[in-house]
Amino acid sequence: MLKFAPKSLAPKLLLVTGAIIAILLIATNFVLISQTRDRVGALISQQAETEAKAIAQGIVTDTSALASAARTMSGLIAHGKQMGVLDRKAVIDILKTNLEQQKMAFGSWFAEAPQGFDTLQAQSKDKLDVGGNKNGVFTPYWTKDKSGGISLSTFGEDYEAEWYAKAAKANGGAITKPYVASEIQPPTAMSSIAYPVIVDGKIIGVTGVDVSLSMLAEHISKLTPFGTGKIFIVSHDGKWLAAPDAALLNKDYDGVQPDAVKAAISDGRVTPIPGLENSDGEGYTRLIYPFELTGLSVKWALIIDIPDAAVAAPIQDQTYMMIAGGLVMMVAAMLGLYLAARSFVARPLEGLLASVGRLSAGDYSEPVRGQDRSDETGAVARALETFRGRLADSNRLEAEAAEARQLGEAERNRTESE
Repeated sequence: MLKFAPKSLAPKLLLVTGAIIAILLIATNFVLISQTRDRVGALISQQAETEAKAIAQGIVTDTSALASAARTMSGLIAHGKQMGVLDRKAVIDILKTNLEQQKMAFGSWFAEAPQGFDTLQAQSKDKLDVGGNKNGVFTPYWTKDKSGGISLSTFGEDYEAEWYAKAAKANGGAITKPYVASEIQPPTAMSSIAYPVIVDGKIIGVTGVDVSLSMLAEHISKLTPFGTGKIFIVSHDGKWLAAPDAALLNKDYDGVQPDAVKAAISDGRVTPIPGLENSDGEGYTRLIYPFELTGLSVKWALIIDIPDAAVAAPIQDQTYMMIAGGLVMMVAAMLGLYLAARSFVARPLEGLLASVGRLSAGDYSEPVRGQDRSDETGAVARALETFRGRLADSNRLEAEAAEARQLGEAERNRTESE
């Protein structure tokens, strides 16, 4: 049996080989784990960008639908007015129908230019059924409540406000910066998509749809990428459209690295901000994904917070698998080395040691074992066999000489006695 004595050759071979295997496994696992971390990190980033692209595309699709609805209303009102078949109540019905058909819309409205739609301002003051505000200006406004019901109201004309002036000056579609509509109860943070209504080359008003930021934020808050990730939206002028806290809606972005967010929106470049930590001490990476609202020439930015655990978990699993696999390989290698040492080192050496023991005891009768091996132990056995033969011959000659001396001595004694 193989004995693990401190000075034994086989245990030393096992220990040295085992140490080398362990070092190689540790070095290999370190390299593989490092490569795995990089690959997983790259895959997570790629997946985050893919999810951001899908979410952004969904927002673009929704805003495009709203923009298309506003553009359609503009065309209908312009055509009907040009044909002389639309009055105030007909326009109010168009606005209502549009709002009912748009799931993401909060409001649908029309604001006439100064005496642009008709000349009925004097008799339309504070008459809701014909969309007259306190000055009689035609400003009908349909809005949704939390339960999904819709109601009609009017609002004050403000030709310098962005929701009117931007579309009128651009002579085309426009989306406003986030603002708070204080005339609505309760006051609502929103953004408006507006189109001018043009008849015979003259703007008779502006029509549009409103997007409630709270509705947008509520929709976005339901999305949790990577299990615990979070998603927010920042507008082109750096304000929260979907924020970590509802109180931040329509306020300046006050999150990490605001300059990086502004630069990402301006350059249209996807920007990761790694090494962040939330209030619970959990690490995360913030991905800034800018996207353009089709047909409105405006960029928003989607912000995705990717928890570090999304990267750490698969790396940890891979590490455990590598360690377990390495240990299995090491045990298998050591077992194989043990069997090899037992077969190719220990047993031949045991045979040689037994033969040497017999020779040292003066027993030259048995040939040395292991002479048939083709390795070094076989060479040693054959050399030892030659030595055994010489010792046997020497011992035989010495015995014969001793016997001859004894015979001669006996013959001499016999002669002397006669």
